[in-house]
Amino acid sequence: VDAVWIENMNTVLDDNKKLCLNSGEVIAMTNSMSMIFEVMDLTQASPATVSRCGMIYMESNTLGWMPLVESWVETAPDDYKYGQEHNLIGMFNWLGPPCLNFIRKQCSQLSNAGISNQVRSMINLIDMLLRDACAQNSDRKNVLIWIQAAFLFAGAWGFGGALDSNSREIFDEFYKNIWKGKNPEHLMPEDLDPLEVLIPTGGLIHDNYYVFKGKGSWKYWPELLRDFKIEETTNVQHTLIHTVDTAKYFHILEMHIRYKIPLLLVGPTGTGKTFYIQKLLMNNLSFDEYSPAFIAFTTSTTANLTQELIISKLQKRGKGVYGPAEGKISVIFVDDVNMPAKEVYGAQPPLELLRQFFDHRHWYDLKDTSKIKIEDLLLLVAMAPPGGSRQDVYARFLRHFSIYSINTFSEESMGKIFTTLLFVGLKRNGFPSDIMPVVVNVVSATMFIYHSAMEYLKPTPAKSHYNFNMRDLSRVINGHLLLKKESAESKKTFVKLWVHEVMRVFYDRLIENADREWLFLQLKNGVKDHFKENFDLCLDSLLIEGHKSVKEEDLSQLMFSTALDVDAEDERKYEELTIEDLLKASLLVLDDYNASHKTKLNIVLFRYALEHLSRIVRVLSIPGGCALLVGVGGSGRQSLTRVAAAICNYSVFQPEITKNYGLNEWREDLKQVMKEAGGRNKPTVFLFTEGQIKEEYFLQDIDCMLNSGEVPNIFPIEEVQEILEMVRLAAQGGNRYLDINPLAVYSFFVNRSKQNLHIMLCFSPIGSSFRTRLRLYPSLINCCTIDWFEAWPEEALEKVALRYLTDVNVPEEVKDATVNACKYFHVSARKVSEDFYNTTGRKTYITSASYLNLIRLYTDLITLKQKEVMTAKLRYVKGVDQLVYAAAQVSVMQTELEALQPQLKIAANETFKMMNIIEEDTKKVEATKSLVLEDEKVAKVQAEAATLLKIECEEDLRVAEPALDEALKALDTLKPADITLVKSMKNPPSALKLVMAAVCVMMDIKADRIPDPKKPGHKMMDFWGPSKKLLGDIKLIDKLKDYDKDNIPIPIMNTIRSQYMQHPDFNPNIVAKASSAAKGLCKWILALEKYDIIVKIVAPKKEKLKHAEQEYEEMMSVLEGKLNQVRDLEKKLADLNKILAATEEKKKNLEHEVELCSSKLIQAEKLIGGLGGEKSRWMQAADLLQNSYNSLAGDVLISSGIIAYLSPFTSASRLELIENWKQLCH
Repeated sequence: VDAVWIENMNTVLDDNKKLCLNSGEVIAMTNSMSMIFEVMDLTQASPATVSRCGMIYMESNTLGWMPLVESWVETAPDDYKYGQEHNLIGMFNWLGPPCLNFIRKQCSQLSNAGISNQVRSMINLIDMLLRDACAQNSDRKNVLIWIQAAFLFAGAWGFGGALDSNSREIFDEFYKNIWKGKNPEHLMPEDLDPLEVLIPTGGLIHDNYYVFKGKGSWKYWPELLRDFKIEETTNVQHTLIHTVDTAKYFHILEMHIRYKIPLLLVGPTGTGKTFYIQKLLMNNLSFDEYSPAFIAFTTSTTANLTQELIISKLQKRGKGVYGPAEGKISVIFVDDVNMPAKEVYGAQPPLELLRQFFDHRHWYDLKDTSKIKIEDLLLLVAMAPPGGSRQDVYARFLRHFSIYSINTFSEESMGKIFTTLLFVGLKRNGFPSDIMPVVVNVVSATMFIYHSAMEYLKPTPAKSHYNFNMRDLSRVINGHLLLKKESAESKKTFVKLWVHEVMRVFYDRLIENADREWLFLQLKNGVKDHFKENFDLCLDSLLIEGHKSVKEEDLSQLMFSTALDVDAEDERKYEELTIEDLLKASLLVLDDYNASHKTKLNIVLFRYALEHLSRIVRVLSIPGGCALLVGVGGSGRQSLTRVAAAICNYSVFQPEITKNYGLNEWREDLKQVMKEAGGRNKPTVFLFTEGQIKEEYFLQDIDCMLNSGEVPNIFPIEEVQEILEMVRLAAQGGNRYLDINPLAVYSFFVNRSKQNLHIMLCFSPIGSSFRTRLRLYPSLINCCTIDWFEAWPEEALEKVALRYLTDVNVPEEVKDATVNACKYFHVSARKVSEDFYNTTGRKTYITSASYLNLIRLYTDLITLKQKEVMTAKLRYVKGVDQLVYAAAQVSVMQTELEALQPQLKIAANETFKMMNIIEEDTKKVEATKSLVLEDEKVAKVQAEAATLLKIECEEDLRVAEPALDEALKALDTLKPADITLVKSMKNPPSALKLVMAAVCVMMDIKADRIPDPKKPGHKMMDFWGPSKKLLGDIKLIDKLKDYDKDNIPIPIMNTIRSQYMQHPDFNPNIVAKASSAAKGLCKWILALEKYDIIVKIVAPKKEKLKHAEQEYEEMMSVLEGKLNQVRDLEKKLADLNKILAATEEKKKNLEHEVELCSSKLIQAEKLIGGLGGEKSRWMQAADLLQNSYNSLAGDVLISSGIIAYLSPFTSASRLELIENWKQLCH
């Protein structure tokens, strides 16, 4: 009864029968309506509820179990019931009361669902067996024998199905005696037909089964096993070894599945519950008839999640109807069914949901609360006995199942399983078949150690991890499976290996010397009794110098590891090695690690650390190997794990816990690790420390991963599909066309993830939380190899101190003494801690972290204090040096002052003389400069006049330029062809001859005297002859262009103007009619005539300009000489000023030196006078500081020890330790 829920119903239970809802709505019940509650107990009911209801209490024996039998007989098939009703009911009356009473009083059950459930289980078994018998035989004459055999078999399994091993044997004997008639109190009733069935003689009834053929006969399960063959698997650890237990439980499981009877397996961890069911569902069922699925419960599983998970395994058949595909049965296996945490009123909601399915076959939709009908669903569940996180499941849920216990394997089964596994594994590693005797020795010796440890090493509150199970036995065998033929020299190797593996699995977790000594003695007995070898002779190579026989401490040198076989790509050799070999290999790996990682590993590999390193490497070498590293902070667990992972070439993943790190981040990290290990097939080390447990569900998930290899329901459906695609090809063995069930693919992923994922847990044993976690999460012990890190030995303390004190600035002898002192501090603090606990009852922990803190404090403080003390000392030494220096400088300064006085007078006289010279020269310079300025003014006037004249000439010339351009353009019109044409004329036109005559005049060419045709006897001047010569000159045009137009003689221009310019035909247009060449020449002459007119006007002006410029240059030449004279005088004056400045600077410096020297002299006299008495005191203080500096090593060490160790102790204990430390340091 949920107290909160029932309190809300109080108004309904009142007389007014009204239900008041949160919305304010009121629902009234009619008078014809009543409420009936059927509950198991009233532990949560309030008096208000009890007072409103009438109570009827029904005891279990009121109705009894007989109605179940009678109902079954009523509905049983006639095939076996007809004529046998009296036998069916009578045998229950004969066997039921004594068996049920005996079990209740004399036996122990792993799970008890009540007497009715035992009877129901027996009825189910009888019914299934008899139905099978009738199906196998058409003749019914042997029905009585079948019924008797079914009752005999079903009684052992039905009544005693949940018994533990001892109770099963007791009950078997009691049950057989009843059948044999040896129990006088429970003889067979006379109304029953006589017994015709034989009682099995071989072993327990559980170890036999009845073959219903004809009369039938009993078969002994071990005989049937001879026909079973071992299935080859990639991983030897996953090989199914058929034993009596596997055979009989497979038989029971198969029968329940066939008849759709819910079944529950209960048993301790490691007994194979999950393995049996998963193996059967995946390999032995027809997927045409069945649809298997797996679900695992955790402490955080809710009812809603359970409903969603189961619905996701089914298909929607119609509106509100779910089930598997038509024609199939959905078989869902729920593992760890008792894991969900109980709510405040004691119920487990996921189990309540499953119970609702059994009772009503329906649920309600989580969204719209509509009814959901579930069809063709069979539930198989498994659980471990209550304890830790596992709850005690109440009978109302358990009553729906046939409950069977799976107990710890028998000696015979264990021997067969591990002998077969080891033999198969060693044969794979290259060993011949004749290795079997050694295999038998190894297994028998290991079982001897296992049973001895179970009996002697009992768990206590202080030793809660002394909890051994079958997995420990398996770990020893798995260690042997690493050995290869080439690493085994003789049988002695197997003895050494066996001792080593037992040490790693059993010895390394022991925390008391007495327990270790006991186990060492058992090892000697195991070698002697099972291997038939001499322990000392087999392990003589481990003897420490001085030992005549092998002692317990000698075994610390026994190491097997894969650390040396670094070149192997796949499986490494597991071989014996020495501590020196491991050190060399580890240092190489450590150097590579530090070179390739940003975060460096600063670790000292002393002997004790190497021993633990080899243990961690061993765990990582075993597929799926996980470890629980127990030790205090600073013991090196994390660093050694990282080195071991680097040796094995595995990646390391460690969650980064931040402020906002929660469930989503945690689950994402887990999924990433599982995908890496299972999906990508990469071996991965998952490193997790106690300080990272931010939430308790972190450990719940780790517990699941250790136990089953996965966190149940961690992947949503879309991610599951991604994973299936990722590993499908590997699951198919490389054959893409192989048809494989998705369930098998996902199982392959989980198995590979478990095989590749190595979970390394670093926990501290301090406080109660460690014991609590081991109790709540049993997989921390069951699924991990435990390595207990004890306090560091003295050799380790010494090496660590030497490593960290290397750079400390102290002499070597002091450094050696400091190392010994650190070691003594730690050991003495441990002793005082033990005495303190014995005296006061208060536990203090002196850990390796304290030792590292001591060294860290010392290295930091010694450097700091050395600097401080030396700085203080140097201040005093410097002060004394200054006093001595000041006294020495007084006489020197007096001498310098006397020498400076004459120099100062000389400098003053030189300065005075120089100033007089400069004054006279300055007057001369000023006078000369005034004269030069007057001349400069005159020169400027002349320059201005010349400039004006020049501008006027340039203006006139600018007017003449168009005429000149016109002349040049006229020349450009001349063409050689035109000239040639003119030259060839024999009788040229008069206009042409006129132009050519003008050209000859311009070129100053004389005319020829020829006869005058008009006046015979007379001569005339003719220019045509010279003209033709001129035209024949090839450079004529160039000569015309280069004509000296600025200096044309006046007579020539007068002739041109008087004789040609006045001629009417001397016109370019007229001339052009005669010749185009003549036109251009005519234009040239006319243009030059214009240009000459202008040039003749400009020429006088140019002459005047030339004269003016000449006078200006003469004036400037004179002026420049005078300016140079002024410059020389100014330069001389500047040089004198420089000399004066230097003289004045020298005088000033001398005055400053005199002043400074006088000041220093006064200060030195004051200093000597004022501090003369301090010199001795300062020297004494410097000596004291030097002594303090020399004593710093011991003083700082004691101070560091006080900080590192003494805070938990009382003053008396502190003073005692400090006094001991002082005596050591002195």
